[in-house]
Amino acid sequence: MASDAWREYERVEAADAKLRAALAQQRGFNWDEATLGDVAKELAEILEAPVRLDLRALNDAGLDADTPLTATISPMPIRKGIHQALALIDIASYVDEGTLVITTKDKSDERLIVRVHDVTDLVVKDLDDPLAGTNYQSLFEVIHSLIAPETWDVVGGQAALRPFSGPGIEAVVVSQIEPIHDEIEVLLMKLRRARRDGLRKVRSPDDSQTPSKPFGAGSALPLPTPPFGPPPENTDRDKACQAQVALACTLFTKLTADAGGADRENLVFSPFGIGTALALASAGARDETAGEFLRALGTDLPPERLHAAMAAQAKELPIGAYEGIDLRMANGLWVQPDGGEIAEDFTRIIRQCYGADVAHIDFRSDDSRLIINHWTSQKTDGRVRGFIGPGVFNEWTRLVLVNAVSFRGTWHWPFRPGNTELRRYHAPSGDIDTPTMFGKEMTATYTKIDGLEILGKAYGGSVEMTILLPAAEVSYAEFEKTVTPENLRRWLAPARRRDVDIFLPKFKIKVDKDLAPVLASMGVKRAFSQDDADFSGIVTDQKLFLQQCQHAAEIELDEQGTVAVAVTRLVGGMGGLPEPVEIPTFRADRPFVFLIRDTRTDTILFMGRVMNPAQ
Repeated sequence: MASDAWREYERVEAADAKLRAALAQQRGFNWDEATLGDVAKELAEILEAPVRLDLRALNDAGLDADTPLTATISPMPIRKGIHQALALIDIASYVDEGTLVITTKDKSDERLIVRVHDVTDLVVKDLDDPLAGTNYQSLFEVIHSLIAPETWDVVGGQAALRPFSGPGIEAVVVSQIEPIHDEIEVLLMKLRRARRDGLRKVRSPDDSQTPSKPFGAGSALPLPTPPFGPPPENTDRDKACQAQVALACTLFTKLTADAGGADRENLVFSPFGIGTALALASAGARDETAGEFLRALGTDLPPERLHAAMAAQAKELPIGAYEGIDLRMANGLWVQPDGGEIAEDFTRIIRQCYGADVAHIDFRSDDSRLIINHWTSQKTDGRVRGFIGPGVFNEWTRLVLVNAVSFRGTWHWPFRPGNTELRRYHAPSGDIDTPTMFGKEMTATYTKIDGLEILGKAYGGSVEMTILLPAAEVSYAEFEKTVTPENLRRWLAPARRRDVDIFLPKFKIKVDKDLAPVLASMGVKRAFSQDDADFSGIVTDQKLFLQQCQHAAEIELDEQGTVAVAVTRLVGGMGGLPEPVEIPTFRADRPFVFLIRDTRTDTILFMGRVMNPAQ
């Protein structure tokens, strides 16, 4: 008996440990008109424990197990998310500390539409805390001003907003208007930005002692929250952004041709990452070598203004980790200790304008490769490993420059995994059945133009995935020829949000490209020539030239969101070596082009094409 009891104790302890580990993970929830009974079953599967509806509480509220629920809970620790979900099911009047619940109830069919935000970072208990950006009472007042009853009278509804006796806030709006949720999310992000600004002022009173790192590399300060509204006027920055769009189109044309034309391989690359690496290299180039870089970058800005413009562009990007998105940029430069004295101006530019890490390393040791690979893995959340293989460095290698871009985005409106099914996809090599996600009446931007369907599906802040889907009767090969800067700017003009039925295949793409031939075709030739290269802006006592330019990128898209990373490597050496009314349906069942972009600055972070999602 004692043995049986001990085994039962061990079983319970193991189950508890498993549950605690599961609850500590980050998880978002999304239900699209799911019944409360179905929600309870899904939660039971996640918890691996029974979840029962409080039928008495439901009946008292005029609801039952078949009441449809539409809810979005932003990614947060599962323990908190589960509590909120259970509270919703039980119609409980308690909200966990640090959580804001916005509930919209449609009077016509009694649907519940809920969005839950984690606001732990915005509220504090100590009102005398000098770092406090807001508190529960002030947050309540701000929200109340946004959804005051008079705002809703125009649609014949009523608004009720009250703080609970506990430390949370719930807002209940008895009328269904989707934009109110978006307005509240923008408001919360603005509050986060104000709070971060307060933290920076308190912790860094002397900016001269804390160098700015606009790309977020190695900064000890809190990561910035995304900026809002139109970016401040900056002509040079705007020119840099426009040039980056042109570079994206040029690279897309070159790389798709390299990938076998319009009927072969999938593709992903980071225009912003490649452009940043080229701009970094141009900082050390001189005379015609520098001119080739600038022409490839598509800019007429002189070098000193270009680097300032790139820094200004990066400053306006939503770099950091916050609700719905985690975007990281990093640059690193490693130099052979006996490879010549690095020019101070070059070091200053890449540190101040690009936030680059600079270090000495002995390329004659294989440890150098491992050290840089470890740095790259860290900067890409472990997504890129072994980027530099054996034999890449040699006795003539003098410096290595690496740019890393890492993006992790959670869909603002995720897909339900239960709706993913094998569906037909018309690949150039023949029809296939591939896992395809489906979302009914999902909020997105959608427009039709020039024989294209253009869908914008949001992550967090101002970042979205834009999909360019040519009509079924349009030749994809011909469509690719029209991807020009002029057309892209016209296609990506702001469009209004609306409900769209979306069919989108899951896909994962991984590429590793030698960019040297591509850059040569774009006019960057001297940099790779031992005789003609001029990198005297880096070192003056040795002759440097580029031995390699490699770009590795990867993207994975599923029901919850997208993970994308890209790394660009430049190796330098010396010596003698080489609006309709109806709800539209967006069905991506044929080749399409995708972009992950920041809509405030028109910066294209990642770009590619999906020819066959099963590749």
